[in-house]
Amino acid sequence: PYGNLVEYALSTANLSWQESLAINFCGRQKYSQEKAAELAGYSADAVHLWYRAAMKKLLTAWGSQEWIKKIIN
Repeated sequence: PYGNLVEYALSTANLSWQESLAINFCGRQKYSQEKAAELAGYSADAVHLWYRAAMKKLLTAWGSQEWIKKIIN
């Protein structure tokens, strides 16, 4: 039910492609960071850093909105 809001939030948060990848795999598809790294062909440490950076940007831009918490939890 939050699909359009998710797309809007992600498009306005100025995420790098790496951060978008991490959010897509770990946040939206609910893969572990280790599984996301395996699927994407990067190290788990890299995915972890990208995910944290993306979360920081999303929370900075949208943290006051209740629906953003539903996306990232």
